[in-house]
Formats: sequence, C-alpha cells, structure tokens
Amino acid sequence: MGKCVNHPDRETSFVCSKYNVYMCEECLQCYDPEIYCKFRTSCPIWFMEKRQKTWDEERRAEEEARKFNVIFKPEGKEISVPEGSTLLKAAQESDDRLNASCNGKGSCGKCKLVMESGNVRIDDLRIIS
Repeated sequence: MGKCVNHPDRETSFVCSKYNVYMCEECLQCYDPEIYCKFRTSCPIWFMEKRQKTWDEERRAEEEARKFNVIFKPEGKEISVPEGSTLLKAAQESDDRLNASCNGKGSCGKCKLVMESGNVRIDDLRIIS
C-alpha cells in the first residue's frame, strides 16, 4: 500500500510499475497509453481504466437505447426522452406550454393527450377518466 500521487491523504494499492507511482480509484489513468509498456499486461491501472471506459460506453449505449421520440402536434416539436419520463416532463423540456395546474398529478385533466401512434405504459391513476 502506498499514498496516491495526487491525494497524499489516501492509501491505495494501485501502483504504476513503470513510474512507480500510486493512484487512488479517482485518479486511475495511464500516463502513457499510446506507447509500449512492458508492465501493461499486469498493470491494475491500465486494466481499471480500460474497464471503466468499456462500462461508460455500455452505459451510454443502454441510455440511448432506452430513449423515445415524442412529437407534439400541431407544431411538430420533437424531443427525445429517456424511458420513464412523463409526457408532461417531455412537453416542459421541449418548451411546449401545457396548462397542468396539478403539476402532473392527474387530478385536473388539463393535460390530457391523444396518442396517435406508438406504445405507452400508463400508470393507473384512476383520477381522470
């Protein structure tokens, strides 16, 4: 165990064998990712940095896959929203003004929408019919 090169108050076991420096989990970054390093096959810093990049790419791909396009007519405003968003939130993000005095609680009925195509999951509020 050693002290992180950037945070001397943190103990860590991640060590760069080439430069003999310790890095905490927040600082894990290879100094020379583009050049040959004979320690790379056993380097925990290289392995963790590569794994983090892979996780970030997978997470971004999953988030993009779970987005849906919503088109507000008659203006034709289109917005891409993540899974689980409400239509009221989508309208607000697209700067479309809906009169929703209950703030999306489903009690006033002013923001009722007509779905022309696609699928939607509706939480049963039993307030508005």
